[in-house]
Amino acid sequence: MKYACCCMAGYVESAKAKGFWIGIFLMPAMIFLSISAPMWLEKKATPVRCFVIVDQSGTLVRRPSLDWKKPTSKRARSAQ
Repeated sequence: MKYACCCMAGYVESAKAKGFWIGIFLMPAMIFLSISAPMWLEKKATPVRCFVIVDQSGTLVRRPSLDWKKPTSKRARSAQ
């Protein structure tokens, strides 16, 4: 019983503070904004464009070799 009384006294002291009430009233607004802001940004934001560069000459990036299919380690060879 003393524990509950002590907790209640602490809560009452917190409730008297101005910051407590500001936090109580701002929390629903923060929840609402955290849910609605991404939906609003999805509608209003500019779409993302994806570009692909095809380098058929191979001068920008070396072509990958086809050796990736071959096992390189002894452990991989023994598993076959």
